[in-house]
Amino acid sequence: MIITITDADTYFISFVLHNAEWVDADQEWKQRALNNATNQLYRIYTAMMR
Repeated sequence: MIITITDADTYFISFVLHNAEWVDADQEWKQRALNNATNQLYRIYTAMMR
């Protein structure tokens, strides 16, 4: 499942109380944050499935 910046914006605005850093960030920063989170979760869940 690919999470887009639009999906993440909707989530942060709707569900995260202290969201100023995300809301104020530029698109490039948000994309890097999403890429990093995706990579971390992939590594964690791949290791758990072994």
